[in-house]
Amino acid sequence: MSGSATPCPATRVTLGEILTQRSEIIPPRDNPSGSDIFVGLEHIESGTGRRLGSEPIDKSAMTGRKARFRPGDLVYGYLRPYLNKVWLADFEGLCSVDQYVYIVDARRADAEFVAWFMRSPQFLSRAPVDSGPGQLPRIRLHEVARVELDLPPWSEQKRVAAELRNQMCAAARMRAAVESSVDRARELEMTEATRLFLSEDASAWPVDALGEILKTCSGLTPSRARSDFFGGESPWVKTGELLDGTVTDTIEHVTGKALAETSLRLLPVDTLLVAMYGQGQTRGRTSLLGVPATTNQACFAVLPSEDIMNQQFLQYWFRVSYGRIREESEGRGGNRPNLNGVLLRQQKIPHPAMAIQRAVARRLSHVSETSQVVVDATVAARNSAEQLSSSLLRRAFSEGG
Repeated sequence: MSGSATPCPATRVTLGEILTQRSEIIPPRDNPSGSDIFVGLEHIESGTGRRLGSEPIDKSAMTGRKARFRPGDLVYGYLRPYLNKVWLADFEGLCSVDQYVYIVDARRADAEFVAWFMRSPQFLSRAPVDSGPGQLPRIRLHEVARVELDLPPWSEQKRVAAELRNQMCAAARMRAAVESSVDRARELEMTEATRLFLSEDASAWPVDALGEILKTCSGLTPSRARSDFFGGESPWVKTGELLDGTVTDTIEHVTGKALAETSLRLLPVDTLLVAMYGQGQTRGRTSLLGVPATTNQACFAVLPSEDIMNQQFLQYWFRVSYGRIREESEGRGGNRPNLNGVLLRQQKIPHPAMAIQRAVARRLSHVSETSQVVVDATVAARNSAEQLSSSLLRRAFSEGG
C-alpha cells in the first residue's frame, strides 16, 4: 500500500461506539412463513469477506433460529474467529446465530473500513478468544465491543477501504490462478490413479474402516491472544495449504511454548492430512507431511503405520475418492457441508499386501514427477498470495491505523 494508511489525525474509539447489534432473531416457534435467502459462515471467504454463495430457505421448515441482516449491515462470524469471516451485506436476508449482525454508525465510520479492520491481525490480537473444553473458539459480543481502533476522518477511511479492496482482489486472482494450475498439473496423475483403483484386480483387495486399522487425530488453533505461541520453529498447517502434494513448510509456525502449554501435537513425517472444511475445493484435499508439523483443528491426521499402510497409497486413494467423500458430507444435512472425524474414520479403505501398495505408489509417483515441478511452483505462489493479504491488512491497521 503506497504511503501511510492514515495520514490524517485519527480518533481512538471502541467498536462498541460505532457498531450496534441488530437483534432481529426469527425463531421457529413463531411459525414464520415464506421464503428468504440464507448466508451462513460457509458462504463467506476467509480473510477477504467475499460472498461465495447463498441458499434459499423456507422459513416454515426452519429447525433453528436465524438472524436478520439488511443492506449495509456488517455480518461477523464469531465462531472460529481466526477464519476472519466478515461480510458487508448488500441485500436483505438471514444468517445463522453463529454470526453477529451489526449496524454501522455511518456518521462516524465507513462500514467497509470497519470490516477490513475486523479481518486484520490487529483485531484478533486485541479481542480475546475463548476456547473452553468442548467449545469452538469464539469472541463474545461484549469483547468485540471493547476492541479499540484508530478511526481516521471519513474520507480517509473510504480511501483506505478502496485501496485494500483493489489489492485484495489482485491477491484473490493470484490464488485462483494457482488453484487452476494445480488442477491441470494433477489431471494426468489422477487419470492413472483412477484406472488403478477401479481395476478388476483392485476389486479383490481387502477393505476395512479407516478407524479400525489406523490411528487418527486432529489439531487445534493456539490462542491468538498469546503472541508467544506463534513465530516459532514448528510448521502449523491450515487446510488451505493442503494441495494434494507434500507439505515441507507453512505460512505460520508455532513455538515450543505452544506445544508445551496446549494439547497441540507435533506430527511425524508421512502423516497424511485431510482437509475437513475450507473454501471452494479445499474440503477433502490432502497432503503428506514432509517435515514434522502441527495442524489446526480443520485438518484430519492419519498417522503412519508402516506394517499396515503405505501413506502414498492411502493419499492416492483419498484423491481418487475426493468427489464421493465430498458428496457424502453434503448429504448429511445442516448448513455446513463439512467433513468430520466420524465420517472419515468410517471410510472403507483398501489395504492389499504391502508389496502391492508400494508398487501402486511407485507407479503413480513416477507419473506425478512431471507435474510436481508445476505444483511446487504454484504452491509457492499461493503462499506468497496468502502472505500478501495478511501483510496488506497488517500494514493498513498498524500502530496509528
